[in-house]
Amino acid sequence: MSQDPSSDKVELSLCISTYLSCDYLRACLTSVYLYPPACSYEIVVVNDYSGDGTAEMVQEEFPEVIFIENQEQVGNCKAYNMGFQHSRGQYILLLDADAELIMDTVKSLMDFMYTHPDAGMVTCRLVYPDGSPQPSGQRYLSIRRLIWQRLVTLLRLPIDIYHHRYRNYDAVEEVDDVPFTCLLIRRELGEPDGYLDENIFLFYPDVDLSYRVRSEGWKIYQIPYCKVLHHRGVNRKKPSVRVIVNGYRDEVYFFKKWYASYQVFSLKLIQTAEIMIRMVSWTGAYLMRTGQREMMQERCRGGITILKFIWFDQGVPPHQLPAARR
Repeated sequence: MSQDPSSDKVELSLCISTYLSCDYLRACLTSVYLYPPACSYEIVVVNDYSGDGTAEMVQEEFPEVIFIENQEQVGNCKAYNMGFQHSRGQYILLLDADAELIMDTVKSLMDFMYTHPDAGMVTCRLVYPDGSPQPSGQRYLSIRRLIWQRLVTLLRLPIDIYHHRYRNYDAVEEVDDVPFTCLLIRRELGEPDGYLDENIFLFYPDVDLSYRVRSEGWKIYQIPYCKVLHHRGVNRKKPSVRVIVNGYRDEVYFFKKWYASYQVFSLKLIQTAEIMIRMVSWTGAYLMRTGQREMMQERCRGGITILKFIWFDQGVPPHQLPAARR
């Protein structure tokens, strides 16, 4: 069924947040029209101040898309909420700009939602561009798993920290949290302003949403008989200092919101150890690589900002922290 811009309501709204992903967004939108939903639908794209030709591309090649252009970078959460506020669908499909439909996935997700009134959110299987399975969906995050992930990352071990042996991707499974890559959600869970906590800038919004949905009594499912292609980590190969700082801040915020005080304290110890190790590495690079001194100096300043924030809630003023749970 085609888009229906004249109707006050549509069955489904596809909401896409994009940042510096013009070519990926083109492929994403093209795939939606290649495998369109079987119900009335609309597409809402929020461009988070890219300046990379995304606005011109959408207006010229996909004029029927509802397009919102931010005049400053507001982060993924606020961008998705803006998409929700401009949408009319009874159901909302959050779709990453670097995802592509490769079959009638949206129809399968909608059919599952129709027949499972206990489902608050449902997602599909993810695959890499080469067709291999991409891990997704996991249990609640524990301090033990967090330490393991940090060690693997710091030591650069050849281990996929996203692979979970307990998952069965060939069966319908109830999961604790899922990514936004291709996520169908009931509209009522986002009323009135949107699904996401805008105190989170970039990291943990999918986990935070999953925690909230499950805390309200809804179930989250991943179904095996449909899939999307996902180019994971398009804009995270060389994170800026701002992204690094906000990543630590988002993690503290998330833990204070959902975990007990002793777990928040454990997180702070893990973060402190990690940032100290990184600062030693950055200092060494500053001394040994003269061409990278300015970048390493900026990262060391970022590390000091992170440490102040971790222990004194200083250094990242735009966000407000909740009190830790007892």
